[in-house]
Amino acid sequence: MLATTVDGEVSLDDADLSGPTAWLFGPEAHGLPAELADMATHRVRIPMPGSAESLNVASAASICLYQSAQAHRV
Repeated sequence: MLATTVDGEVSLDDADLSGPTAWLFGPEAHGLPAELADMATHRVRIPMPGSAESLNVASAASICLYQSAQAHRV
């Protein structure tokens, strides 16, 4: 189970997405509640060069789910 957080200890580029993955996404304004993010195996951050601070939940989910799908392509 992976949670998307601004302060994630794992970059999405480095996350192991080879197995089944359950994603936890939170709203842009406040992110995931801490108790929910704490349930995840890892907190994942999406690399964002430049001055962007966060993505809306639809954008973040799209990026993460695409990366998951890419990891399962043979």
